[in-house]
Amino acid sequence: MQDCGQPGFTLAERRRFGAILKEGKLVDAYRFLHKDTDMECGFSWSGNPIGKSSIGTDGSDDNITCRYRGKRMRIDYFIVSEKMKDRIISCEMHGRGIELDGFYGSDHCPVSLELSVKDDADTKQG
Repeated sequence: MQDCGQPGFTLAERRRFGAILKEGKLVDAYRFLHKDTDMECGFSWSGNPIGKSSIGTDGSDDNITCRYRGKRMRIDYFIVSEKMKDRIISCEMHGRGIELDGFYGSDHCPVSLELSVKDDADTKQG
């Protein structure tokens, strides 16, 4: 029953993802920096914007795409080891809003991660 709901965002999937992070001593770089949910920028995937139809190659409406119209999810991640989390400078989603500003040629927006260079003190610690 826990796998019911939006595929990719069911309770069971979220729990399994959290367990993988915890057991692997891993950190979601975006969530580490952006603790609060951002309803405009916090998504890396978006279905077709509401009001825009998708026409299939045969001229008919693409019902699969229409089913996801207006839905958004964060499904593209940068995961780093807990040891590297203090080196995260920025992690950004470069798409915005329901109209897909920044989603160039895909239903996924670019996601970037910037890490600081390991300094001499880090090298000596091992």
